[in-house]
Amino acid sequence: MGHDVITRRKILVTGGMSATAAAGGGVLAAGTRTADSAPSAAQDAEVLTFVLGVERIEAGFYAAVAKTGALRGELAEFVTTVGGHEREHVAFLEQALGSAAPTAPAFTTDVDAIARDPDRFVRTAAALEDAVVGAYNGQATNLTSGTQAQAATRAGPAL
Repeated sequence: MGHDVITRRKILVTGGMSATAAAGGGVLAAGTRTADSAPSAAQDAEVLTFVLGVERIEAGFYAAVAKTGALRGELAEFVTTVGGHEREHVAFLEQALGSAAPTAPAFTTDVDAIARDPDRFVRTAAALEDAVVGAYNGQATNLTSGTQAQAATRAGPAL
C-alpha cells in the first residue's frame, strides 16, 4: 500500500482505545442486565435521551473542529466523514424520540487548541468515541429488542 489511510478504527487504536475499536461491531452487544425492571417503551425513551446527549456532544465536537479549518489532509477528511456519521446518529435518535426529544443545547466548547494539535485531536476523538460506545454498551440490555436492533444498525458508531 502506497499511503496510510486514516480510519475511525485507526483513530481509536492510535488514541489507545483498541478495546473500543474491537467492540465496534457489537456496539449494542448483549450484556448482563443490571436494571431491576424489564425493558419498556418508557425505558427506551429514557435510554435514547441519554444516548442522544452523548451523541450530540460528539457531533458538536466534530462540527466545531471542522469549522476551525485547522486540520488538513486525511484528518480533515476524517472529521468530515465522521462528523456526518454523528449527525446521522443524532438525527436517528431525535426521530426515534419524536416530540419527546429534548432541545439541543449549544455546543460552546472552544476546540481551537485541540484542532491545531493533531495528536491532541486524535486523543480527544478517541475519548469521545469511547464514551459514546460505553453509553451504548452500558444501556443496551435496558432497551426493548426492537429498539436495540434499530439503534445497533442506525445509531451505533460505525467503525
